[in-house]
Amino acid sequence: MLVNYSDLNIAFTIENVSFTVLNMAFEEFRRNIPMHSHSAQSYEVHYIAGGSGKAIINEQIFELLPNTLYVTGPGVKHEQLSTPENPMKEYCIYLHTEAMPRTKKATVASSFLQTSFWFGNASGNILPILQQLFEEMQQKHIGYRIIVESLLRQFLVAVVRCYVAGNRQTGIDNAGRSTVSLDTQRCYIIETYFLFEYTTITLHKLAESTGVSTRQLERFLKEQYGKTFLQMKNEARMSAAATLLSTTDKSITEISMELDYASPDAFSRAFRNFHHVSAREYRKNYSYIL
Repeated sequence: MLVNYSDLNIAFTIENVSFTVLNMAFEEFRRNIPMHSHSAQSYEVHYIAGGSGKAIINEQIFELLPNTLYVTGPGVKHEQLSTPENPMKEYCIYLHTEAMPRTKKATVASSFLQTSFWFGNASGNILPILQQLFEEMQQKHIGYRIIVESLLRQFLVAVVRCYVAGNRQTGIDNAGRSTVSLDTQRCYIIETYFLFEYTTITLHKLAESTGVSTRQLERFLKEQYGKTFLQMKNEARMSAAATLLSTTDKSITEISMELDYASPDAFSRAFRNFHHVSAREYRKNYSYIL
């Protein structure tokens, strides 16, 4: 089951800081999500509505249970593993901001943007806000975007209150609309391709999807991620390989075929070069029981 709203470009402001939501999804996970991270000023907010699983975040293992809330900001590496017999049900909102607030005061906007990672239990109003948000997106009655923008503000405030307990702030929410930058759109497209199409993506195809030349794309990847296309593709495949080795009983031959390597030996060499351990040793040391 997957409900996904992409290419949204829904903008709202909190305390003069602009936020843009690019994607909202609700999914019952029958799959695992390999290790990945996001570009500067990009955030994912995850809420577990049911089921169970594990999150591996910056090499730490966290239990995912109903009412778990966690935020992964720029550069935070995270992987999600769903329990097969009790699949995880998750709401996820991907958002971006164009600028950090220029203040030392602990406001809603500054508290959210200066917290690159948070994990804990959600407050009681998180789930009702998310349910209403997705209902508005599904029904699309007149004026739904106005309500959605208001709900997103409420959601972000509720998230911050989860980790800034009892800290009351005053301020004005300046309702407004902005257009998301092309760079932000390109980052989202790039991250989505490397997360889900790491075996088939090519430099030419990604350049075409982001509307730039291959040379411009390579320069953009260097600026935003500090890596080349080939480095990012290899990292994505190796993250998927690690997930498959640690959470499935697929053979190394099957994994090498799934990840489109020329042979099991080619896969094994690539894995050892990247992870500095053999695939068999990795499976022995990092098997996760879900």
